[in-house]
Amino acid sequence: MTRRPGLAERFFPDPPANLADVEDQAFLGSWNPGFDVSPAVTPTEVAKAIGGSSPWKAPGEDLLPMGLLKACGTPLAEVLAVLATRCLDLGWFPNRFKRAKTVVLPKPGKAPPVYQTPGGYRPIALLPTLGKVVESVVARKVTQAAEVNGLLPDEQTGNRAHNSTELAVRLVVAQVQEAWRQKAAASLLQLEISGAFDTVNHTRLLATLREMGYPRWLILWKKDWLTGREATLLLDSKTAVPTAIRAGVPQGSPLSPVLFILYISSLYKQLQDEHPHLAITWFADDTNLLVFGRNPEANVRQLEAAGRHQPRQTEGVYQVPVEKKLRTQSYALSRLTASTWGLGPAKAREVYTKCIRSALAYGASSFHIPTDVGGEPVKKGITKALGKAQNKSLRIVAGAFKSTPIRNLETETWVPPLDLYLNKRLADFENRLQQPDLDDGQGGKTAGSVVLTACRMIQQRLSSRRGNRQPTANLGTSRAYGGGESCGHGHALDGGNR
Repeated sequence: MTRRPGLAERFFPDPPANLADVEDQAFLGSWNPGFDVSPAVTPTEVAKAIGGSSPWKAPGEDLLPMGLLKACGTPLAEVLAVLATRCLDLGWFPNRFKRAKTVVLPKPGKAPPVYQTPGGYRPIALLPTLGKVVESVVARKVTQAAEVNGLLPDEQTGNRAHNSTELAVRLVVAQVQEAWRQKAAASLLQLEISGAFDTVNHTRLLATLREMGYPRWLILWKKDWLTGREATLLLDSKTAVPTAIRAGVPQGSPLSPVLFILYISSLYKQLQDEHPHLAITWFADDTNLLVFGRNPEANVRQLEAAGRHQPRQTEGVYQVPVEKKLRTQSYALSRLTASTWGLGPAKAREVYTKCIRSALAYGASSFHIPTDVGGEPVKKGITKALGKAQNKSLRIVAGAFKSTPIRNLETETWVPPLDLYLNKRLADFENRLQQPDLDDGQGGKTAGSVVLTACRMIQQRLSSRRGNRQPTANLGTSRAYGGGESCGHGHALDGGNR
């Protein structure tokens, strides 16, 4: 395969790095950590790591499915807890667990010429299952310490408890709505780090963790975890020779996401220090830069100060992909429910409710306006379009004529009207906003408070620019079902102030 060498160079790079600001490599010998993290691993931690993983996800070279470990129950958890504790005490991660089978999958929806280049493929590392259990335990310890000690920016919503891409969208939408309420213009610049996980410099990562205050045992274990890794590419059922990994963190490891967001947290601080006028929202390596001003032209000048970019048309970026997805999903459902050999109504309903409806409802927290109980259904907007898509799907599920009343279809298929389902999704999202970001549920900030604080900062910034030194208005709570000036839900604010 002529593509394999190019893929190996793309997926396992060794990029040059300027480490002039990193201390001498002998720094591991002496420093005082800023906080303590216990290396002791309990059977409960192991059970959580096993229970939180997909039972039949593809394993690594050990061929052990996670479902088998789940079936072994408490006796295995007790043994693994002892072994994991000793690994952390010794600063050691077995070499057997460092070998990854990297399956190369084509990225969907690309043009044919793209598949002749490495950029048309995505590497997925299949790691040994027992090693992933240890990594999951360490990831939980690292994340808990980061949340307790405030090591992550509040606006980083990736790979954190009770956070999601929906929260990132809510945070952006809420700030834009607040700017409109203040009669200001908002401009958004979106960035993505190319090859993010693959280009993490190991030396800088260890130095970053040390500077953050993580204890010595954890840094030593991480150093061994990063050292001596190798991966074997699998493409078109053919296997390449193992490749040594000199940079990056493995995609597929439970530990990689939290290490990456800690690694780039200094970038957030630098952006904020150099460009305090920016409102930044992160989801892992996806970055949203928001600026607010009198008009779009003034905003562009601010964005140019942060970095040159080429403007492009972005209107309708949500609606066009959604419409295409709706057509594709209805076609797929039709092919699964052929009259002579297809799925029966019960299975077809399951396909719709578990696959299609969940995709339709994604992001409802940012576009759906809650309807009153017993009130009129939504008659315009995205919710109306999605409702039509559900109606079409229900006719396919039930095998009904186009003239069949939709209320009859909803009754026969036991599927509620889409606006009611979206109401529930929105209410569930609002409840998650009120959950503390710490695993014990007893401390930390809530996502709702982060959204509200961001909106207040926008309000204060715009008020100060106008010379308005009066106290800012009360923005209410972050509950969507709260007051009309709630910053937590984009539709609670008056978008007409644009």
